[in-house]
Amino acid sequence: MLLLVTAAFAQQFDVASIKPVDAGGRESIEARPGSVTMHNVRLRAAIRWAYDVKEYQVAAPAWMGSPGWLGRDIARFDIAAKAPEGTPVAKLRTMMQALLAERFHVRLHRESREMTVFLLSAPKPKPVLSPAPEAQGPGRLSGNGGDLVLTGMSMAEFAEFLAGPLRVPVLDRTGLAGRFDFTISGKMMEGEEMISAVSAAIEDQLGLKLQRQKAPIEMVVVDRADQKPTEN
Repeated sequence: MLLLVTAAFAQQFDVASIKPVDAGGRESIEARPGSVTMHNVRLRAAIRWAYDVKEYQVAAPAWMGSPGWLGRDIARFDIAAKAPEGTPVAKLRTMMQALLAERFHVRLHRESREMTVFLLSAPKPKPVLSPAPEAQGPGRLSGNGGDLVLTGMSMAEFAEFLAGPLRVPVLDRTGLAGRFDFTISGKMMEGEEMISAVSAAIEDQLGLKLQRQKAPIEMVVVDRADQKPTEN
């Protein structure tokens, strides 16, 4: 069953602008009550935000890129939209669904697919993690030489971060609440070598474990979308 949100069923933004951009690099999405601003985003990233799913839960045409792929050959856009002041972010997501349906003619459906995933667990009684003092989200990631420094990171955020380079869903099964500061040292490889390196690093250094298995994942499947939006 196709899911289509149109202005007939969802409130529209008061003002909305979508502009193609020719830039590589970091995507950013900032939402606050009454407005949402997306910079340098792929359409799959806008869909991910609008439907409140993870990157790996969007099945889309190749021209939208793949999870974790941010190459310069992928179409990108700046999207700015304003709603009545105080409109909650949850409502903005529904309004963004309508905007994408109108401007990109996005049509999609949801389905469950069995996929290879990694479960992030904490088999040791006391993983080597330092609680972040007075941390408030979201967590932050930075580099220090060959080290990855993660600050104020929840385990759910860490699992989502790992899903990017591994290009496989990572599900948080640690049962650890709160936020933590920790560092991962070591060179990250590619493909299976990278998975082995990451698994060994987080087990030896953090006391966490990655286990591969099959699991059903709810997907948002894009059936149709235009590569260029209609005019503002």
